Parts: sequence; structure tokens; C-alpha cells
Amino acid sequence: MWIPSCLFPGPLVFIVGVFDLTLAIIIAIAVHFQSGYSPHTYSGCRYGKAETWQVPEGTPSFFTVAGQVNATKVSAEKMCHNYVEEWKYAIAMV
Repeated sequence: MWIPSCLFPGPLVFIVGVFDLTLAIIIAIAVHFQSGYSPHTYSGCRYGKAETWQVPEGTPSFFTVAGQVNATKVSAEKMCHNYVEEWKYAIAMV
């Protein structure tokens, strides 16, 4: 589909491009900081790591609690695996 350039002049396209670039940079920075607090590989979920991921002693992990409140009562490792999978989808969409 051809759109006449008179509808979208250069300066307007430039402003929209700068806005999009700013949003992309903000999202990239947020993802970088988030990766320090959550596993971003499947190996971070294996061998009991999902139950102990950055939690103080005696406190259940996020993945353990999420698995318990899930209707199917899945394990913490499975919840962690699903989290990593969806995190990777989010990165790919950015």
C-alpha cells in the first residue's frame, strides 16, 4: 500500500522514530535489570534451583508459591521453566 509522503512529513516521522527508540531503550534497560533477579535460562530452574532462587531460609520461593496456587498444582521447576519460556518470548518481541 502506498502512502503519500505529504501525510507523513519527514520531521513527524523523525519524532515518532525518536519516541520509539526511547521506548525500546527503556524496555531494554528494564529487561537487563530484571535478568539479575529472575532466571533467564532453563539451567536456572534445574536441580532444585527453582525452590531456592533468591529466597531467605524458611521462605518459599516465588515459583513454589506460584505452583501451589496454580489450578493444576505443578512443581516449582515447571513454573520456573514456564517463566523462562515466556520471558524469552517477551525478549523476542522487544
